[in-house]
Amino acid sequence: MKVQKIYLIRHGQTDANKTNIYQGVSIDPPLNETGKQQAELLAKYFRKHYGSVPVIITSPARRAYETASAVWRIMATPTVQTMPLPTLIIEKDLQEINHGQWEGKTPDQIKEFDAETQEKWWHGNTFEVAFPGGETIADAYARAQRVFVWVLNTFPDEDVVIVAHGGTNALILSSILEAKNPRALSQKNTAINIIERHDGKYLKIPLIGSTAHLL
Repeated sequence: MKVQKIYLIRHGQTDANKTNIYQGVSIDPPLNETGKQQAELLAKYFRKHYGSVPVIITSPARRAYETASAVWRIMATPTVQTMPLPTLIIEKDLQEINHGQWEGKTPDQIKEFDAETQEKWWHGNTFEVAFPGGETIADAYARAQRVFVWVLNTFPDEDVVIVAHGGTNALILSSILEAKNPRALSQKNTAINIIERHDGKYLKIPLIGSTAHLL
């Protein structure tokens, strides 16, 4: 049985993560010092336990690109350079959910002007949420599905690393699991998810949200 592995990873910590600010698309900070350390630990753990992969695909956001670059750099070291260097691809549809007017703000600040949407986001039907000035979750979900199918069709024979965001990753996982509440899928900074495709058809998820590399 042929098994393809897709490693779906969230980016490392930024100052906005640390202060609980919605980043989305318009807020594009770099990794902070903790985030850089997380990315380094992730990359070394990945090399030790999963080896090299031929393709790394990343969101264009700086926090994701810096995380993906750390993984690429560790894979490019002489100790593991038994294969061609991984190809690093930027894919715009891996961007985080566009939170519109929420971006750059904390939950407490959002509550002051958009408590109704916030309540639906936290406690209602996630797929009915439409962020003012941003995306609907239905549109973001369709985008996440579309980019994941593109990865499967474009790289049918190679293992792939995808570096994206908490929201994007949760929507990709939800599309596979047919889950109704993507918010229930925890995605901490540099969390690793493993998706397996068996014989080019059947998808299984043996690992969700692991941060063992940070212990």
